[in-house]
Amino acid sequence: MANPVRNYHPHIKPSVEEATPTAELRRVSNMTARDMLCNFLMKTRQERRKASGIRGSSDDAKLNRIIDTVLAKLHIELENVSQLRFLVDSSEDLAVQELEPLVISRGLFNVLATICEKEEGRLLDLWTKIVDGEWKDPSFNQNALQRIIETLIQCKDCVTVQRYGIWLAKHDAPAAMKLFISKRGMKLDDNLLLRAMRAVDIDVGKQYLEHLVLGRKNSEPALHEQLIQHYLDRLFTSLHNPEAITFWQEAALSHSSATRDAFSQPPSFLEHVASLSDMPVVRLRIKMALFLQGSTGYNVFTVRDRVRKSDEHELLGFERAILHGKIGNHKAALTLLVRTVHDSTSAEAYCTSEGEVVSNIVATVVGHQLGLDLRSNLVVSGGVSGLAISKNKAGKMERNISTKEAVDESKKKELLRILMEVHMARGDGAVHETARLLNSQTMNLDAYV
Repeated sequence: MANPVRNYHPHIKPSVEEATPTAELRRVSNMTARDMLCNFLMKTRQERRKASGIRGSSDDAKLNRIIDTVLAKLHIELENVSQLRFLVDSSEDLAVQELEPLVISRGLFNVLATICEKEEGRLLDLWTKIVDGEWKDPSFNQNALQRIIETLIQCKDCVTVQRYGIWLAKHDAPAAMKLFISKRGMKLDDNLLLRAMRAVDIDVGKQYLEHLVLGRKNSEPALHEQLIQHYLDRLFTSLHNPEAITFWQEAALSHSSATRDAFSQPPSFLEHVASLSDMPVVRLRIKMALFLQGSTGYNVFTVRDRVRKSDEHELLGFERAILHGKIGNHKAALTLLVRTVHDSTSAEAYCTSEGEVVSNIVATVVGHQLGLDLRSNLVVSGGVSGLAISKNKAGKMERNISTKEAVDESKKKELLRILMEVHMARGDGAVHETARLLNSQTMNLDAYV
């Protein structure tokens, strides 16, 4: 009945195609034919599934695919949504590419998601279009973003993770950062992702930069330079606050007093600061000190000049000592530690670790105390330990200078000689420090004994 012209022309006016009765006859006839074909295919499908060994040959598989695909098309045209869902859920023989445009044209995106559930790319494309509003499906809008996140977490294809992770950053930057961080073993384009994160959220981009350098251990100098400049920006901004300046001045005075009055090995400046407070400004300065000591990727001279030219350089003696040590300016580093920072412990560790202001053990203790282990690992993995921790008879932790075979003994003696000269140049004001140094380093300072 698809062509009523043969039976009714020329009696139908104005024409068979335009007359209402024949148009309705065509519609009803087509619907009836589809219903009959649909019932036939459903019955055939059921009988074939019951038959034993039906999947034994490739011809049977092809026939199953034809039956299921045609049946799905009929359900779509007849708007049998419930039967279509049942078919899609139970079939593994659908021609997805043939059904996809039909399902999209009817807005049956939930059905499309089921059809494409084993194809991550198609599935993610569907969900992103729904979230972006390109496709409308109220049943999806509430959980599509979460489904995207869950799918990407499970995804093992780096191209897919990068493509849709960048899309995710525009909708949920923290979730995108967590996703990229979770893919530690995946070869991602770090610079591409960093640019994408920065484009949508500056703060999240900075956090991701820290992850690339500290978490993924990316050794690219440009990234290390960006991170240290970021730390400096934040530190100098914080020092514009008079309360912060007062805090650091008082911290320096309290450390100087503790060092002057101590007969045993006093805490280093970094340990002293960590014990005072867990304020953001304290964490920031310790972060920067650990990174300055542990990283080998940034330009030491550029950073040194920036710190030296800043209005707050007098407060940053510890950091300046690290930078002088990095370029081998040992006397300047030790002079800063002794006369400006009043940190005889770090000065001695500097000598026994060939020029490291922050020793392995101090980095480990402070990093563990403030939850900055990734930063302390930079120091521990790249440095030589100048201190060791042990328990005394009272069960308390105490520190001792360690002597490792890896240390150049002649260089150690030379550094200790410079340190002794710096102490002695202070006169009577360094009696305790000089006595402690002679007591702990007698074998290396025989010329002064």
